[in-house]
Amino acid sequence: DIIALTETWLNSSVYNAELFPGGYQVYRRDRCQLQTGKSRGGGVLIAISNSIKVQRLYNLENSGENLWLRLELLNKSAIILCNVYFPPNSPLVDYCSFFEKLDSFKLKKEKILVLGDFNQPISGVNYKLELGNAVCRQLLFFMKTFNLNLLNNVTNSNGKTLDLVLSDIIGLSVEVDSCPVVNVDKHHPPLDITFNYSIQNCNSINLNNSNLFNFKRADFFQIYNYLKDTDWSNLLNILNVNEAVNYFYNILNNIISQCVPHYCKSNRKYPPWFDQHLISLIRRKNIIRRKYLKYRFPEIQNEYKEIRSKIKIDIKKAFENHIKHVESNLKSNPKAFLE
Repeated sequence: DIIALTETWLNSSVYNAELFPGGYQVYRRDRCQLQTGKSRGGGVLIAISNSIKVQRLYNLENSGENLWLRLELLNKSAIILCNVYFPPNSPLVDYCSFFEKLDSFKLKKEKILVLGDFNQPISGVNYKLELGNAVCRQLLFFMKTFNLNLLNNVTNSNGKTLDLVLSDIIGLSVEVDSCPVVNVDKHHPPLDITFNYSIQNCNSINLNNSNLFNFKRADFFQIYNYLKDTDWSNLLNILNVNEAVNYFYNILNNIISQCVPHYCKSNRKYPPWFDQHLISLIRRKNIIRRKYLKYRFPEIQNEYKEIRSKIKIDIKKAFENHIKHVESNLKSNPKAFLE
């Protein structure tokens, strides 16, 4: 239900639909060149199933590469989820700024789950943080403040645990993910994190698809007349810029609602370049993955890897063909370009 990635190396030229199929809410913080002075690398991402209600907590995000979300539960409590990346040799002040952010949030019944690459010389859950460097000691203070436990006991090829899992969720388990979504980095083995919670079944984005405007059928002649006949003198008398903008948009929206018809738009689960064969393969892959997680048979794992590789190749080909088709038919069918 939840996928968290660090060092995504993404930028604004890469769209969410290129990364995940329909059914996921994708939250990203790509590396900002103005803040870091670096144009490449970094970045964090969290993709969450549409079945989970999510709120992004912008007030907890600082200038670093971190992403904070609130996941709502059925019992009126919630999980505060964070994904963070600290570049190598980050100064102590960057860690302290991150740790202090949660102090400003008024916790109620929320549980906490912090994931990410801390780039610290920690080795498993038994590592003595109090004997480590200044960052480790600050990390220990942060954990004690919020009653968090160090839960990732998976080490990389150098015997270190760069990717930490900090949480107060009872029963949460961490192990190596045998079916990773991306190629394995020996310094960052992929993790499979499991915990049981009843999640509130509600989309975080509640769009009213029956309230979309169909400007293709708009009465533009009537719009021109309304705009021409509107008395704009009151707008010039408003001194507060925010009030003036609201006044302007109220008039404009009222005219649009009278002259532009509405239409219903069906929710598309997959990008337009996904055909039925590709969608069937994705569904089959999900079935195989669930079967492997249940039985852990090597032959099922091999079957999963084969179908995943095929899907990656097919998605790339389908996307390339879609772009070529849209470009060649741009004049005759411009609507496809906007989908």
